[in-house]
Amino acid sequence: MALQFDYQSILNRLLANLSTKTEHKQVLNDSSVKAIMEVVAQEMEDTMSNSEYLTLENNWSLARNKSSLLTESRVHGYKVSRLQGAVGVVKVGVDKDFSTFPSHDIILPQFTQFSNGDLTFVSISNAVLTTLNKFIELNIVQGESKFQVFDAAGDVNEFFIVSNNFIENSLYVLTVNDEKWIEVKSLFDAKSTDKVFEIDTLPDFSGIKLTFGDNIKGKKLSSGDRVKFVFFETQGANGNILVSNSITEVLSPIENTNGDSVELSVTNESAIAGGKNEASIDEIRNTSPLIFQMGGRASGKVDYEVLIKNFPFVKKVSVWGAYEYLLDNKENNGWGYPTPLENRVQISVISTSNSKLTLSQEDEIRSTLNPIKPPEDIITFNPFEIIKIIFNIEAVVSSGYVLDQIKIDTDAKLSNAYTLDKLSFKQGIPESEYIGLIQEVEGVKSHKTKVKIVKDYVFTDRYAVGFKLPLYPLVGNSIEVWKKHKYTDTQYILIGRGDSLGNITDASNEYTFVHNSIDTITGEGGIIITQGLTGNYWDYGIRIIYELEDDSVELPLRTQIINYIYSEINLTYEV
Repeated sequence: MALQFDYQSILNRLLANLSTKTEHKQVLNDSSVKAIMEVVAQEMEDTMSNSEYLTLENNWSLARNKSSLLTESRVHGYKVSRLQGAVGVVKVGVDKDFSTFPSHDIILPQFTQFSNGDLTFVSISNAVLTTLNKFIELNIVQGESKFQVFDAAGDVNEFFIVSNNFIENSLYVLTVNDEKWIEVKSLFDAKSTDKVFEIDTLPDFSGIKLTFGDNIKGKKLSSGDRVKFVFFETQGANGNILVSNSITEVLSPIENTNGDSVELSVTNESAIAGGKNEASIDEIRNTSPLIFQMGGRASGKVDYEVLIKNFPFVKKVSVWGAYEYLLDNKENNGWGYPTPLENRVQISVISTSNSKLTLSQEDEIRSTLNPIKPPEDIITFNPFEIIKIIFNIEAVVSSGYVLDQIKIDTDAKLSNAYTLDKLSFKQGIPESEYIGLIQEVEGVKSHKTKVKIVKDYVFTDRYAVGFKLPLYPLVGNSIEVWKKHKYTDTQYILIGRGDSLGNITDASNEYTFVHNSIDTITGEGGIIITQGLTGNYWDYGIRIIYELEDDSVELPLRTQIINYIYSEINLTYEV
């Protein structure tokens, strides 16, 4: 039996050992001697507990503290992510209806602050609301703008510590004497004159470390240089706002080009989402060794995905090539690949702002991958497509349960499973899965549920648009056509319905549709409205909602990803 090192076991062994020696038997009757033995046993237990703790923390697979893994992850070349601020878009105008042109251009500087009453949101770039526009849309991040200033001593590889537990992971600016310097993943690859810096998360997530060069690997700071670090203090996942029209306050003082103070209205027409907490211990444990095992090379799908995910502005990534193309299309041409896809690395990325990458971000990824990928690999970026879904639920509820609470619980259950943050590219939803999730809601006795696909378009000509729906075949008489004018409509309005063949007719006797139909097999179709709409055609949004023939949702393309929007829930008590 293995030795035990708890207090009582140690004390028992000490006393037993002494009792076996004749000269010590009498001494054991002395209470002071026994008290000394008890102190010794306690110290030995503490020493062994600490030794066991350190042994576990030095074992990558057994460590229980993030600080232990963060210390070694630097050796792996893995930059551990901190809090990520929720991102989205707000609409800003001079009146609540966003229907009035301003009398003068209005300056909206970077870091303009907005609020929903509880949280602060900040614009991430400079903007101008001109006299030609009734409103402007601004990209925002949840957080408050903060900064810290340091005076350099001119030391080799000089570093500074910014102590703050809530520093946003990817949105920050560093200047030296008011000149912007660039972050690099490692100073090791920098040239002697490169104005760059390296940023590392402290092992306990209490802040960050900013490190500069030595005039060999990166330019060295000079004595007296003024270093300013501007960052966002964010709440991470706690900063997500799922309710539209909840951001209503402009906190920053705003002026127009005439120097006059102006009062502005603001709202968010969609969720402010994507906020995440710092990397979990399991995420660090699993990802860091993968970075290390790649050994600074990108030679396969997994290598590319891990490397691209490590960029701070990347939320989701899909990578595929000729092999995946053959699998998706169930083609088999021996061991050869189709010529158009041979040696092509296809990449689709969703940024942390739920948008496509900027050209500079694509270039940053390319410049990182080019030195470590096979020279014959050709990197191609593909736009992603979000497949919005709605659940239509008819459920019977056991007596005694509150219907409104059942709706809240059902929505929470589906949102937790099927929003963009929870799913991967090309990940479908089996019917049995969502049926089971809804059935798990306490109080739901039985239900009948359908999934609806939502696709938004804008007119490309005067009240006309052609399209190909992302998923098909579809049920013709499930088709609904909705419209929304960006200035006069606060929500989408139903204007057309489809029949069993996919032919669309007026749903309210106000609109005239001409040659409107959607092929239920291919999803191809078009809409032309000759009566019922007025004004600029580009001010209208058109939404198509429909059901698939298959009750499961399968995604055919590796650029597609599902995002749950809401549920239409009709509840009745059991009889």
